[in-house]
Amino acid sequence: MEHLNQLCYASERSDAGQHFFGTYQMFGSLRAARAILLHKFWWEQLEKLGATEQRANVRRDRVLQQIQGRLGR
Repeated sequence: MEHLNQLCYASERSDAGQHFFGTYQMFGSLRAARAILLHKFWWEQLEKLGATEQRANVRRDRVLQQIQGRLGR
């Protein structure tokens, strides 16, 4: 057991499970969550916020363009 403790001394619990469970509870089922979150409209909204799997540089460029558009160049 001591060997296991040495291997895992710096490990931390992931918050991914909490997000998954929170989403599951909010929508009531995986089917409902999938139907809503993967719907084209909501996917576009999440994409605008940078909450999809797009590469970081694409998200950064899009957010920068939106900021420049709102504040002026």
